[in-house]
Amino acid sequence: MLVIAHRGASAYLPENTLPAFERAIEQGADFVEFDVQNDLSVTHDTPRRGVVYPTLAEVLDLCHGRIGVMVELKRPRGDTLRRALSLMCDDDVLVCFQRRAIEEAHALRSGIRTVQHVGLGVSIRRAAGLYRTARTSQVAHPSRAFSHRSAGPRPLGSVDGTCA
Repeated sequence: MLVIAHRGASAYLPENTLPAFERAIEQGADFVEFDVQNDLSVTHDTPRRGVVYPTLAEVLDLCHGRIGVMVELKRPRGDTLRRALSLMCDDDVLVCFQRRAIEEAHALRSGIRTVQHVGLGVSIRRAAGLYRTARTSQVAHPSRAFSHRSAGPRPLGSVDGTCA
């Protein structure tokens, strides 16, 4: 069984914050899942002016080598996907409701692991079709896509997923 800390240890600390992610690590979660906006800020809702949010780079820096990460892109547009992928390692998981973003992620980096969210107008059948037609077995599927990795420091990757 995997334990995924939704927005960090959000039952104990404000969600999508560095302290919530640190607490999830301390408590032994396998993954943290968090929301990323188009400016690469980590927040569920549209960022508000004057509010400081952690950035994707900051969260990945905190988490890499310590806990798995599931990066949920919220309605990505423009070069958001490319910029996010440039920070992510192949061990990271990209989560999105938008099928086009999942397909583009696989075109840019075939080894990236993905989760297709369903609901809110995204059908389970269509998502399952994406899994069946994907060019890689790395598409997230409960039977084989996830494992908890051993800890070890890893720098942020390039768009090709290198985390040497």
